[in-house]
Amino acid sequence: MKLSTYIFLLLLITLQNLSAQFTTDTVLAIQNINIQGHYLPTINSGNIKLLNTASNISSNLGTTSDIISQFPSVNTDIEGSVFFRGSSKSAQLIRGIPYGFLEEQSGDILIQLPASFFSQITVLSQPDLSFLPDGESGVFSYTSIPEYKTSSSLNLTLGGGSNQRYTAGIKATVTPGKWSVTTNYNYRREYRERSFYKLTTNSSGSTEMDNNASAHPEVHIGDITVGYLLSDKDYLTVYTLLQHMQYDRYGGINNTRRNSAGDITNKIIRHRYNNQGQDAYAAEATWLHTFWNKGKLSIRFNYNNFSYDENNHYENEQFTTGKIIAQDNLNVNQDKNNYFFSTNVYYPFQNGYTFNIGYMGRIQNEDYKAKADNLTNGDWMPNLSKSTDFNFVRYINLGYASLQKTIAPFTIEIGMQAEHTKEEINSPDLNGKMNKNKVQIYPKANFEYQVAENGIFSLGYQQRTNRPIASDLNPFIDRADITYIKQGNPNLAPEVIHLAEASYAFTNNYFSITPAIYYRHKSNRIMDIANQVNDEIRWTKQNTGNSNTWGIEISTNWKPINRLSMSASSDIYRDQIDGRTIGYDEKKEMTCLLAKALLSFQLTPNTQLQTDGYYISDQLTAQGEIQNRYSVNIGITQYLLKKKLKASLSVNNIFDSMEETTRIQTSSFQQIQIRNRDSRVTWLTLSYNL
Repeated sequence: MKLSTYIFLLLLITLQNLSAQFTTDTVLAIQNINIQGHYLPTINSGNIKLLNTASNISSNLGTTSDIISQFPSVNTDIEGSVFFRGSSKSAQLIRGIPYGFLEEQSGDILIQLPASFFSQITVLSQPDLSFLPDGESGVFSYTSIPEYKTSSSLNLTLGGGSNQRYTAGIKATVTPGKWSVTTNYNYRREYRERSFYKLTTNSSGSTEMDNNASAHPEVHIGDITVGYLLSDKDYLTVYTLLQHMQYDRYGGINNTRRNSAGDITNKIIRHRYNNQGQDAYAAEATWLHTFWNKGKLSIRFNYNNFSYDENNHYENEQFTTGKIIAQDNLNVNQDKNNYFFSTNVYYPFQNGYTFNIGYMGRIQNEDYKAKADNLTNGDWMPNLSKSTDFNFVRYINLGYASLQKTIAPFTIEIGMQAEHTKEEINSPDLNGKMNKNKVQIYPKANFEYQVAENGIFSLGYQQRTNRPIASDLNPFIDRADITYIKQGNPNLAPEVIHLAEASYAFTNNYFSITPAIYYRHKSNRIMDIANQVNDEIRWTKQNTGNSNTWGIEISTNWKPINRLSMSASSDIYRDQIDGRTIGYDEKKEMTCLLAKALLSFQLTPNTQLQTDGYYISDQLTAQGEIQNRYSVNIGITQYLLKKKLKASLSVNNIFDSMEETTRIQTSSFQQIQIRNRDSRVTWLTLSYNL
């Protein structure tokens, strides 16, 4: 379906009216998990964290990456990658289902998607068995359907930001008879300015790379949810999503080579003219049947596709003469097809037992093609050393069952997932096809104790996994980004994670506190390892042995007076990497800290001011560390016309303090890498409810 046709359908549906009820309480219903909480920016209930994006003034005008950073123990790096409790390998899901565009491209997607598109974001550190076991520290699930409703039938948003940023959105829900239709569409024009500096030193001298690039990505994303009440016990839902992103950019990479005495031996400016396009679409159907005893049967099917096209033209300029001495092209195409099916029976018995059984199946079929050409004597000639045609297929068949027993105030649950995985890798770099088969068991146990009316203690254990994604397994040497030359490893084994957590959640109308202790043991840890190959630094995926992470997380919300709300969180964890498999003599360890705070002031009945900030200490890598950084944001909202019109102003990264410095120290080379992005991003938006 053409993008213009899809947008027209969204607009057509939103012309109808809706009567809805407003409530200050929120209810999360995700798979078989339900929690309730007051209308706070973040609701934290032990191993479940819920964020209402509309309530966060200082970040909800930004990107999805910005709003995710409001969660306790969550931070995002300069390229949008998500870290939770020190791990960058949480599963990113849409409505509880894995999507292809939230895998290796997830950072690039999240840093461009409007935060306002998703009404709620949920983080589960001890996910239910009805989720796939992927993601070592848990899962993030995004939904665009609001869990609380306003009294309006239609919401329109229009805004502008610094450096020619623009956004527009429309949301509506109609409920004629037995039907329920929810539509959501957002357009966003971003500005991405990046600076990159890298200095690599070895015994023969040094190589310096200095790069600046800017672009204006344009993103369209929309979805429609149609529900129909077949009977008082049967409900059918159909969901569809469409996303498109496109941008052009230029980057000039200054390469300077010096010998061991510090003399310049070569200096080249490598001009990069880059065009990127991303498209994603999905179709989903769900049938939910309710039994007489409030048990449930659900059947769900989802298909989603993601395609990525990148075209690069390079020109090498001799610095001393200004002449172009070489030209080459590199075109990349990636296509990902995902099929997901699940069925689940949730059945409560009268004696306090609850039985949960289900099946999940997933098929991933991915193609990666790269075509390179060099300009030789006026003719474009194929460069086979930079060209490839890679295919990856994975089949997952997983069954699960759990039994829960409640004897107030105690609840105990035990369960298990059992899966068979088959993988096929086909690449010219392998001279044939590689097949893998694996059977794996994932146990889970959970204990809860209700402490009076306002407190609950939880203790949980489960086994999880991080599977290598297709790009991790591709043996092709990818030189699309000369600042990050990478190569996959088809022999990678999946990571196996043992995850344990103990938490206590206390909440009342004015105050909540949730301390938690967690521990992760990971075997076959997959990491990016830098090696010097001839004159280039090449990053390869390797299993680096075992690692351990243990930490303490504390988050609080407090409303001391009617006009003031405060929240704060801290995550202190000890990260350990066993690097002996890649040549180190001992394990590496570091204690890390992530601290956050948010203040919200109700200046008048119609004016709210909010500011938030975070600090993250040095972080451990396999071969070095990432240095500390911080950021501060501020936003203000003014309601007008009996709160039908809302004007919001926000400024992100006020002090331009998100510069990211990474240091690498090995026996053969040393490297410092500095990245930064556009600072002090300002947004002004108007939102009108009809």
